[in-house]
Amino acid sequence: KRTLFFFFYTRHLKAYKGKLDMLLARGPSPLLPAMVSASPVPTALLLVGDYLKGIDDLPQPRWRKEAIRLWSYWNQWGQLCAARRGLTFVNSRVLYEELSSSVSNLHEIRTTTLTESDFFERQDTCQAGPPYKLLYVGRMDRAKGLLKMAEAVALLTQRGLDVVLDLVGWPEPGDPILGDLQEYARQQGIEDRIN
Repeated sequence: KRTLFFFFYTRHLKAYKGKLDMLLARGPSPLLPAMVSASPVPTALLLVGDYLKGIDDLPQPRWRKEAIRLWSYWNQWGQLCAARRGLTFVNSRVLYEELSSSVSNLHEIRTTTLTESDFFERQDTCQAGPPYKLLYVGRMDRAKGLLKMAEAVALLTQRGLDVVLDLVGWPEPGDPILGDLQEYARQQGIEDRIN
């Protein structure tokens, strides 16, 4: 919808001519190429991910994954064209290395809102001994790396560590990740270690 009917979103940008010095567009986004093209002021990009990286893990039929991949390549091309024309920020070393040869005004930044004073050391952390409790809180979405967490629990268990992973959050509609996690845990013999 946002790709085909982008003009419903970009038409509002005209009202900001003369009111803004710069537009910051966050991506990846289906609207990023169109917003940058329609912007009446210079643009800067903040790129925080890559649509192409998670396509193979989508719970979709193969034909749909390939359609999504094709669209993602097209969107990434538009995003790269926009990045070459202006100031671009990325929030990871991986994105920086991928884009550094083709985007001249590229800067790596950290987008966390945490400061050094937000961290503290506790003497009792992991001092009581096993089991070591790990906690994930957030959306139950394949793209969040939940299977990788389960793989880490299996690996740590194989190495003799007593680890338990608790997952707390809401399921993503249409994503069978919770069933996949249960099946993986069963196959690895760690059903009692992932809750």
